[in-house]
Amino acid sequence: MVIGTGRVSFSAVVHPDGRVTTADFEYGLATRYREPRPSHVVYDESTPTVHLGPDFSSHLVSGKASGLVPNAMYHVRLVAWSSAGKVYSPDSTFKTARDPAPPPPRIGATVNVIPVSGLVLVQPPRQNSARASELARLVEGPGFLPLTETRRIPIDWQIDARAGALQMVVAASQHRHTQRIALAGGLFSISQTRHGPDRGLTTLDLLENDFPGGPTYNSCPALTSAGASQTHARTAQASNLVLQTLRARDQAGRFSVRGHYSAATATSAGTAWDTIDRCDGTLTIVKRGTVTVSDFGLGTSIALDAGQSYLAQAS
Repeated sequence: MVIGTGRVSFSAVVHPDGRVTTADFEYGLATRYREPRPSHVVYDESTPTVHLGPDFSSHLVSGKASGLVPNAMYHVRLVAWSSAGKVYSPDSTFKTARDPAPPPPRIGATVNVIPVSGLVLVQPPRQNSARASELARLVEGPGFLPLTETRRIPIDWQIDARAGALQMVVAASQHRHTQRIALAGGLFSISQTRHGPDRGLTTLDLLENDFPGGPTYNSCPALTSAGASQTHARTAQASNLVLQTLRARDQAGRFSVRGHYSAATATSAGTAWDTIDRCDGTLTIVKRGTVTVSDFGLGTSIALDAGQSYLAQAS
């Protein structure tokens, strides 16, 4: 096995035993990079098949794989089949090489993302198929790749941190300066203001109804005036059902988290807050510092200090 940057070559010996035989190598990312995590190894990729004649010789069979996720563990096995049936080699593992450290982010263009814990997934925009085709095979949902090392990604990518945590480094309004934030628990897209008084402000938009299996308001109970009192009580209880929570810890910079019904903006380093999209609205809870919440329905803004919270109610 020879491992390079984003690629690997396999080799093994196959004995046809007098039968026409076909062989290839099946491989796939380790289960730790998959969400939901499967209970067994998944071989969802394979090398081109190799055809062997009906002899009794030993044949060295080779295969190549490319476009692999960097700094990640993979499983691989040889599969050979003939009229006598199919046989598998024992499972082997290999780890791909780590990429060089990325260059600094560019304002309004790129951000650097650093995995911290758990499983974090990144995804190019669905409409940008050309860019997506240059990347490794999609892992989960419609286009997500596991974040296994520090990477520079375009500003318009999406991040799924519902099962993990990361740090994000973005460019600041001052040349060659950067801003940092720690994030965990949400599914969001990224944008950054490039011009004007808000230059450098980075906005994280929570995403709902984005793909099957993702957070969706379709899971919220229908609010109706009809029905018995106990049905109304169950509906009221379910109205605070949490769709997703994004925990933000501003380490140095200007960041805003935009939920479905409000946006929370912190402009001083050290601010910590949670943005929670629920069936009954968007709840902001401030843990440290001061956050300004803009209520989309009321068209008003309110400043929250540490220990305070605000629910922008669903209209």
